[in-house]
Amino acid sequence: MEPFKQWFAKNVMPPTEGYGGIYWWCIPHVELTDVALEREAFDLVHAGLVLEYLEWPLLLPRVATTLKSGGVLSVVLQLPSTSSPAVTPTSFVSLQSLETLFRFVDPGALIEAARGEGLTLSNRRAELLPSGKAFEVLRFVKHAV
Repeated sequence: MEPFKQWFAKNVMPPTEGYGGIYWWCIPHVELTDVALEREAFDLVHAGLVLEYLEWPLLLPRVATTLKSGGVLSVVLQLPSTSSPAVTPTSFVSLQSLETLFRFVDPGALIEAARGEGLTLSNRRAELLPSGKAFEVLRFVKHAV
């Protein structure tokens, strides 16, 4: 646990208390596939609009091992849209540089890969925005080992 604590203290902004007393951390600049993750350390891992920007098949097995038995992996994926670009233009021009990194993730492929890592799909729903963007919200639970 000590190497993770040291990395966390060095690379993560101080926690911010959110709704319901839940604390949120922001990891500003880190290569997630290089971070040492402790085995069976977390009850919840949330990957909201993150997997589209990295090699998720390399990260998924590591995330699965870091979940405790009965732990939850929550995922939000952006779905392709015919009316809206993958990275929406904003007044923050630097965000457009993300467009070259963005790759849609096939929810079916993620569900299948998660099953292979001992994660069971427990909830799946789509959320559609008025802009035409749509998101797939997935909740996986780790099997008891």
